Amino acid sequence: MLTDVGAPGAVDLNALHHHACALTAAGEVLCWGADDKNQLAGLGPSKHAIAIPSLPPSKQVGVTFDSTCVVDQGGAMRCWGGNEYGTVARGDDVGSATPVASRLRDVEQLALS
Repeated sequence: MLTDVGAPGAVDLNALHHHACALTAAGEVLCWGADDKNQLAGLGPSKHAIAIPSLPPSKQVGVTFDSTCVVDQGGAMRCWGGNEYGTVARGDDVGSATPVASRLRDVEQLALS
């Protein structure tokens, strides 16, 4: 059974395990699913797409088991969620409910799993 999660204008979708995110043509990031590791930026679990606040327009979105990352239109990467294995890409293992600017710059392609 398919369910409409309410992600109008989605041009890209990335899903893994218990959460998913879509990217709109305008660069807005919409996510839904589990938030037990702050995958939805601490906004709580949701069966419907919710916009992730405080992000500049993005060009890519990717999800891992417990985190989410985006590449903004300037090539900077931001991640949030669990960080058990350093997936937030800031050099530590502390999770974050808010998008954290990565030390990576000029990112051209994002591939997470």
